[in-house]
Amino acid sequence: LVAPMVFCPDLHFSDLKSSIADMCNSNFVKMEGPPSALAGLFIGSHIEFGEGLKWLHFDIASVAESGDRATGYGMALLSYLLGHLTRIPMLQH
Repeated sequence: LVAPMVFCPDLHFSDLKSSIADMCNSNFVKMEGPPSALAGLFIGSHIEFGEGLKWLHFDIASVAESGDRATGYGMALLSYLLGHLTRIPMLQH
């Protein structure tokens, strides 16, 4: 399932304000924006988005672990995508 994220920096950037740092990377106290959009906004604010740079944010937190163990979902996804997009033989499935 792929869907575009809500991206409204003017509405959601206040969720990343911090009293002790430049910005916080999570806000569990009073979060108004969607968590996945806030994560994308946090990352985007560090890579000069809007300057022609193409980037993608994978929101995989919910499937990244099962109980007290990691699932390996993120690495499997990246391995597949790199193998598919670059044609690197070692990464082909």
